Amino acid sequence: MNMRRAILTFLAITVVSGFCYAKSKVECVQHLTSLKGQNQKRLNQLENLIKSQFTDTEGNELQTLLDERSELRLKQNFIDRLHYRIENRYSGQSLKGFLHEEILQLSLNEALQNTATPQYWQYLKTMSSAVKDLPETGEDPLAFVENYLRKIPMKNHPQAAMKWRRDYINGFDSETARGSSQEDAADKLDESLRRLDYLKYKDSEAETQPIDQFKLGLNDLRPKS
Repeated sequence: MNMRRAILTFLAITVVSGFCYAKSKVECVQHLTSLKGQNQKRLNQLENLIKSQFTDTEGNELQTLLDERSELRLKQNFIDRLHYRIENRYSGQSLKGFLHEEILQLSLNEALQNTATPQYWQYLKTMSSAVKDLPETGEDPLAFVENYLRKIPMKNHPQAAMKWRRDYINGFDSETARGSSQEDAADKLDESLRRLDYLKYKDSEAETQPIDQFKLGLNDLRPKS
């Protein structure tokens, strides 16, 4: 990394760290709707597999399919309930804090049910803690929840969640969507500086307003709402 790149990355870190990830209610609902559609597609595949292989498949293999279907249905139930809460309760506050509180409440509600499934409410409780502690500034917390759902199985989830938490903290997990990475921010800042140079060349009046033009460039780094 050359000196210019190093300086740009440092400035980008400084700028990006000052902003929290912003996501509108509409974007959140669209995100969950898309995720629900993907899960439903997999559920349909599993049901077709179970039906077609029911008489021929060995007991263990069939049970694996049934277990996956059962877990995916629970996760689909969670997505439906989170979708409802975002649509009716989210009003632009901290998305990370909102998700932590709502998922924790869903876990409590499930634990208080007469037919409570310990594996389910414990899974949600662990997820709420992860949402609170792990997502970085500028990272999409809803994408973090999606990644958690995909990577952490409900069966033996405490061990899986603990390993994933360690990997995440150590930087081994790179699939969680982020609002603006340091490298992306550096690229945008470099582009803004080049544009500023052009404006100075194009219009001599820009030389008297370099700070204002630089601020215009930095606006490109703000997460889109």
